[in-house]
Amino acid sequence: MKLIKKIWYGDLSLVKTFWIVSFIGTGILSIISILIEENLETISEIGAFFSLIFLIFFFLYVIYSYVAVWRSATKYTNKVKKKKKSAFWAYAAKTVVVLGVIRGSVEIIKIIF
Repeated sequence: MKLIKKIWYGDLSLVKTFWIVSFIGTGILSIISILIEENLETISEIGAFFSLIFLIFFFLYVIYSYVAVWRSATKYTNKVKKKKKSAFWAYAAKTVVVLGVIRGSVEIIKIIF
């Protein structure tokens, strides 16, 4: 639980939060999601139920990872600005989060309409 809180509050380094929590974590979950989607027609009712549970978890994990990256990037920015260094990586990470939110929103709108 300590690590989960540390990640949530942005206390894990930006590098680890971005690459491990967000990139690798959501990447693995995306692969599982694709496998579920490809097998939707042959899935049983119980399988459909667990697929729904997984998709809810996936959605919550994406939110968790985006918030964690954003907070970690903010802390990184504050840290490097004190040293009068560039905060480029923090801005790049936040840009990736914004683009991910836009992409996710478009996908949700496509499903609804």
